[in-house]
Amino acid sequence: MTGYTQPRIFRADEQDKFSEFLGEVLETPFEDNFQNELDKLTATVQVISDLLSPFAKTAEHEVRLSSKGIARAFYETGSLNGFMTFSTPFIIPENNFIYPDQSQSFADADFGPYKTRHLKPDRYKRMFWTSAFGLLCAKDKDPEKSQNSYIFPSNSMPEDFLAIEGIDPVIEAAAKLSSLSNHDYFHQIIYPAISSSFGHRDEEAPLNKHMSKRAQKLERAWRHQKLDRHFKVNAGAIEPWAMRFHAEVMQKMVEDDNNPIKAAVDELCEAIGNCPALLHAKGVMGSPPISAQDFATRLLAFNLVRMAPKDHAFTQECMDKVKNALNNGSNPDSKGVDAIFDHMYASDYTKVLFGDGNYEWDSQSKCQSAEEYSRKILELSAHGIMLAQRDCERATAFSVIMNALLRMTTQ
Repeated sequence: MTGYTQPRIFRADEQDKFSEFLGEVLETPFEDNFQNELDKLTATVQVISDLLSPFAKTAEHEVRLSSKGIARAFYETGSLNGFMTFSTPFIIPENNFIYPDQSQSFADADFGPYKTRHLKPDRYKRMFWTSAFGLLCAKDKDPEKSQNSYIFPSNSMPEDFLAIEGIDPVIEAAAKLSSLSNHDYFHQIIYPAISSSFGHRDEEAPLNKHMSKRAQKLERAWRHQKLDRHFKVNAGAIEPWAMRFHAEVMQKMVEDDNNPIKAAVDELCEAIGNCPALLHAKGVMGSPPISAQDFATRLLAFNLVRMAPKDHAFTQECMDKVKNALNNGSNPDSKGVDAIFDHMYASDYTKVLFGDGNYEWDSQSKCQSAEEYSRKILELSAHGIMLAQRDCERATAFSVIMNALLRMTTQ
């Protein structure tokens, strides 16, 4: 299968391999890349529909909030803006990977705030003490080729961990789990409203004609839910919205015993248990200064902390699984699974992910419970997605009219 369908690992001396990877993805037809991503999102989209359908007030709403309608929203907001967001991160070393110069092949390549991409933990904070998260955007420089852009998430990995013999299956399994905890599909739908979020959109893309109007609609939508806050449509405000929304999605997903999150956790724990060099590693790594076994535990907790509280039954089940996977190891410098999870769940982000929202709103708009806050977030999300769908329809109609007028004037 062509395109980007499985996690990729790039070590410090593999810039050529990285360039080949980018070229392969950009050579893959845009429609094929979209279909591959939608295939990965199948279970997620179904759960979103299950969560949001209760907020449908008309038959039209029911269609829009069906799994087919939500999948179409993901496709249309991207295709009408000329970009697509991948959910699966590629993996790069934390300190010693410098992106090769892509200026001859790719235009508008945005490597984030650290353009040298010589990642240093003191300059690029590890998310949840585990991995520096980044976004790479690129499109083909040849104007005769597709000008659609792709956004690739990336996760950094400590060199000491990357150097462990036979560690790749562990890292790949962790990246698969990260793709399921990634909420960028939601940004795919919502972010086109934000003119400053991504500078990579095709200026001629139809939905760009409606961005300013849509930004106003999303702001009104937020206020319509009586979440009394000065809400600006920007990444700083939308990020906690997306985090909480996707936490609700994942908690709903794990209610089914045959869910993909459980399968990904099982794959990760099995890979850990089948890596002797990891199990028997001694001492601590250089950075972060923890044992390799504890860092493997962090790779699991890094994803679960964005999904469910520590006392959630699924979280406890996963903790037991990684304990069993590490049972054959013996490193006196390891703090252990419980200590790693306690530290991970001490993050203030757990207030965003599982709280009642009252740290965000003023005294006049307090929610009575986390459940009430969740309902408000889901209702807002249903409304926002339907706004996106309507804008896509208007943009399509606008494009048809403009193309017809263009043909008339050139005849």
